[in-house]
Amino acid sequence: MNLEKSAIEKQIKNSVLLMPPLAETLERAQFICKSHTLNGQLLYKLISIDPILFCQTQILFNYFYPKLTGTFNSISKIIILLNINTVKNHILQFIVKTKAEQQKQLFLHSIAVGIASRFIAKERNIDRKKFELYYAAGLLHDIGKYFSCELDHCITGEIAAKTIGLHKSLRNVVAYHHNIQEYNEHDSDLLFNVVLADYFVHKYIHTAGTEKYCVEIDDSIWKTLNLKKDFFASVDKDIRAEIKKIEKFIRAGIY
Repeated sequence: MNLEKSAIEKQIKNSVLLMPPLAETLERAQFICKSHTLNGQLLYKLISIDPILFCQTQILFNYFYPKLTGTFNSISKIIILLNINTVKNHILQFIVKTKAEQQKQLFLHSIAVGIASRFIAKERNIDRKKFELYYAAGLLHDIGKYFSCELDHCITGEIAAKTIGLHKSLRNVVAYHHNIQEYNEHDSDLLFNVVLADYFVHKYIHTAGTEKYCVEIDDSIWKTLNLKKDFFASVDKDIRAEIKKIEKFIRAGIY
């Protein structure tokens, strides 16, 4: 690794702990965390739709449970193990110490891919206990785009994911969702699931602004996931409805 790339990697690692909160969820976060009657369900929903708060919560969990770093733990489990007030105070401290950034298109795209990934997992009869993992993989697949640097967002995301201490399967999705031909590990199920979800959102939802994912999905992915190419026509309406529910929650706290 050359010195310039090494310096960028160090910058990314240092930036992980200082990731700015998203302006899109800042107001809801303040309202929920400052409420006199803290609602655990609302806190869970807030964290589960915000890639940055999701990562910050994972960092907090790894601090208190270092031996579990690199394992996948659901947000609900983390809140229970850490105590709801510990999580709340961490989020409050985080959202007031750094300036929020506007990332609306990327934010909506991340949520949409998470939702689509969960729908695909459901259609494929994946164990319900793994739904949150498949959703999280979609939500975090573009985490590298939240860091400004000269490297490709997949490389940036992989560095950030390792620093955060994300599960290896999530790190693989972040690193290879645009480079599946370079992926040489045995278990490709989660990766392919998110690749297909990302394809659907780029092609039909267009939440990433002018950036369109135009490359068609290789037949091998459809075959591996055992899905027909007209699958999305049956869930398009439901996925859009889920996105609208989240937008409503952000505005009014009802989800």
